[in-house]
Amino acid sequence: MFLCRGRSVKLHSLYFSSVSFLFSRQIAKCFPESESGMKSSQMDKLCCRSVDHFCAGYGQVACMVRLRHRKTGRELVLATVHITANYQSPHVQVMQTQACLKALETFSSAASGSHSPGRIGRPSQPSKAPIILCGDFNCTPDSSAIQLIKQGSLSNTHSDLTTATEARLLLPYPNPKHSLNLQSSHDWQALKQPDSIPSLTNYTHNFCGTLDYIWTTSDRGLDITATLGGLPPEVLSKETGLPSSRFPSDHLPVLCQLKLV
Repeated sequence: MFLCRGRSVKLHSLYFSSVSFLFSRQIAKCFPESESGMKSSQMDKLCCRSVDHFCAGYGQVACMVRLRHRKTGRELVLATVHITANYQSPHVQVMQTQACLKALETFSSAASGSHSPGRIGRPSQPSKAPIILCGDFNCTPDSSAIQLIKQGSLSNTHSDLTTATEARLLLPYPNPKHSLNLQSSHDWQALKQPDSIPSLTNYTHNFCGTLDYIWTTSDRGLDITATLGGLPPEVLSKETGLPSSRFPSDHLPVLCQLKLV
C-alpha cells in the first residue's frame, strides 16, 4: 500500500529479473502486451568475439512498460535498467546502454502522447509519448555511457571505443547514437536548485559518487518540478560504506517530481 494525499492507494507491481515497476491501477492502465524484458540473451545475438565479454558474465536487464492515464488517455513509457558495474571496461557499459536506448526507441514508437489538432481537412496527429528512463547505470556523470545518453551520440573515435577495437573486439554498435532528447534529474537539480546537495547514490571505502539516474524526455510534455537533494558526504562517512546501519541498500534512492503538461 502507498499513502497518497491522505488515502491509501494499491500499487500494482511488474517484476522482471531484478527490476520492477510500481504504479497505481486507480490512476493508470497498463497495456499487457507492452510488458517487455530485455536481458543478455539479446546481446547474445550480436556479432562479437565473446558473448560473455559483453554480458559481463551475467544478465543485464531492462524492463519497459507502457501506461495510459485513465482520465486523460495520455500515454507514458517507463523503462528501468541495470548496467554492468564493470567500470574497467567502459566500452561494455556503452554497448549495453546503446542496446537499451535502441530497444527503448523501438518500444516507445508505438505509444502516443496527447492528440494535437490537425490542419483543416487533415486528421489530428498523435504526439510522441513522454519517456522516463531510470535505473542503476553504474556510471559516473563524466563517463562515456552517460555522455551518450545526454548528447545523443558518442564518437567512434572516443578512447573508450578505440581501446576495444585495438583489442580486436568487434563492437555490436560501432557508432552509438539515439534520437531521444533526454535530461537527467541531476542536471535539472544543478540548474534549478543550485543550493541543494548533489545526489550521491553510492558510497564505499574508496568511492563516493553518482551511479543512479532518472532521465526524462524534455520535449514531450513532461516537466521535472522538484528533486530530492542528496546527503552530505560527512553523513555517509560516519560508517565504512553502504549498506550501513542507517541505509539498508548499497545505493541511495533518486527521486524527482514530474508533471504532465
